[in-house]
Amino acid sequence: MYAVRRCLVVTLVVMASIAASATVAMAELDAPTYSACQAVADTDRSLTRAEAKQLARQFKQLDAKRARTKLASAFTDAETKRDRSRAASAAFDWCAAANDAYRVVPLALSSPTQVTLVDTDTTVITGTAVPGAAVSGTLTVGTSAPRPLTAQADAAGAFALSITGVPMGTSTVRISATAPLYGPSTSPSSVTIVRSEGEGAFKASAVEIPADELIKDPAALRGRRIYGRAEVFQYDSRTGLTTMLVYVTVVNPGRYEFWKDNVLLRLTTPALGNGIDNKDIVEFWGEVDGPYTYQTAIGGSNTVPAIAVRYLGLLEKQ
Repeated sequence: MYAVRRCLVVTLVVMASIAASATVAMAELDAPTYSACQAVADTDRSLTRAEAKQLARQFKQLDAKRARTKLASAFTDAETKRDRSRAASAAFDWCAAANDAYRVVPLALSSPTQVTLVDTDTTVITGTAVPGAAVSGTLTVGTSAPRPLTAQADAAGAFALSITGVPMGTSTVRISATAPLYGPSTSPSSVTIVRSEGEGAFKASAVEIPADELIKDPAALRGRRIYGRAEVFQYDSRTGLTTMLVYVTVVNPGRYEFWKDNVLLRLTTPALGNGIDNKDIVEFWGEVDGPYTYQTAIGGSNTVPAIAVRYLGLLEKQ
């Protein structure tokens, strides 16, 4: 297939072009040559007589003598399908070898292939292409529709692709570039962005919720961020290392104080409970997880609000 042959030639020319670009600046193609060569690249073995005549007219306008004579004549005289295929092959080889017509935009990223964002939704991806190249990108999260991104390479070929509104979790940015008289970059470069929320931001967003409101309808508060202080009621072999029962309401603060209103704290890791025992006073930050029913030591059951705890601190050791 001509298309297969064409891809092989393009690949070899691109590899040679990239190697040469490190030492020698490539000359720009004039627009008519670029247009004629791209027209050849878009053809295949089955080009029609009319397409061959159009290519002949294009090659007759070029400055290069061979293009104006031999190549243009080959298209003009190509009466059979075989003749037209040979003319197209010759023109393609001339474009690739003599004019480097199928070079692509070299695209290199200065930024790492993985970017981690904490407490921010903004980042900048930098890199180089050719001067004036149009750099485009798409930001994709899961199965959602890609979000377009654009930038322009400066006179030195450097570009900065600014991205705002990066969602929580993992996103993928695919970047490519195009420029006049160049084909697009061979394949998009990819950057993975992982955005997370830091401890300070999470704690700042948590609020105190009155115990009576929490106890009344924990299901309606599911997902709400909460901050609270509590006395540990039970944290032992019955609760396990990732759950603890606490009291969240202090009565008569001071010398005769006591605590009431049970809440279950679910710890993300056992390490959160290190150094904490029954009767200790703690503070917690987390999200309301809804109601939770557990079996009591005397065989009954009790339903309490459950909190998915992200951070836990010891305030007072008993």
